[in-house]
Amino acid sequence: MASIGILVFIILYFGFIAFFLFVQYRIYQKMGRKGWEGIIPIYSLVVLLELIKKPTYWVAFMFIPLVNIYFAVVIINEQMKGFGKDSTWTVLYFFFSPIVAPIIAFSNDIQWIGFEEDRIEEIDQIGQ
Repeated sequence: MASIGILVFIILYFGFIAFFLFVQYRIYQKMGRKGWEGIIPIYSLVVLLELIKKPTYWVAFMFIPLVNIYFAVVIINEQMKGFGKDSTWTVLYFFFSPIVAPIIAFSNDIQWIGFEEDRIEEIDQIGQ
């Protein structure tokens, strides 16, 4: 009987992992990147930092205990701004990411709008 319980646990465990990899894949697609860039561990953070206009050396701060919490909140906040969301979504994403991330990934109402300077650059390029 114990082996059936372990088997069920393993199946559920890998099912959740597969689901959340797909969620990351969809979120990165919404941000205008290739989906696979969202599922490669450190590279996905580098891509996210580039999208939110933060220096890529911030990756190093993510390996320092307690400091990484501050940088995670800042990164999540900037990502939520890119989706046109306010700081409430940052708090929700930080504490309830297994619920909020799929909402962002699969909701048609939530789209990546980027940052104002990106849109200004696009407008400037049209005039040239």
